[in-house]
Amino acid sequence: MIITERKNVRNEEFQKRLEKNYEEQQNKLMQQQKALEEKEPLDILAYQYDLVCNGIELSSGAVRNHDPEIMIKAFEIAGYSKKHIEEKFPAMFNEFHYGAPPHAGIAPGIDRIIMLIANEVNIREVIAFPMNSKAQDLLMGAPGTVTEKQLKDVHIKIDVKE
Repeated sequence: MIITERKNVRNEEFQKRLEKNYEEQQNKLMQQQKALEEKEPLDILAYQYDLVCNGIELSSGAVRNHDPEIMIKAFEIAGYSKKHIEEKFPAMFNEFHYGAPPHAGIAPGIDRIIMLIANEVNIREVIAFPMNSKAQDLLMGAPGTVTEKQLKDVHIKIDVKE
């Protein structure tokens, strides 16, 4: 017997599921864009979730933004210009232009779990901050510079004594 054609039902079903998932994601994306244009910012719902134990958040996650136009619109609502986004969030801004796929994730707070196991009340007792001796996070480029307006927004005044 010679098999000249093979029908793979499993692959066809998988392809249909992929196409349905893609259509659902596109619909969600269109709803998000519409919400940013038509709704009040505080009325827009996010896709977020948390895992909590005894009132302590152990894990947190969300369906993350992956569309540059939605990101720009969301930042504009918060009062930031496209230029500001490009300057302050260059990695994220550039990645989205290469077509980052819709994605979600959850990040377990291992440090918080250790805090509970060690029976500590303060996370600072168990966390190792990834900073150098000058309190800089080189990976994130922090701390960054802030404007006078940003300082005013959080009621911080800097007095430099010479």
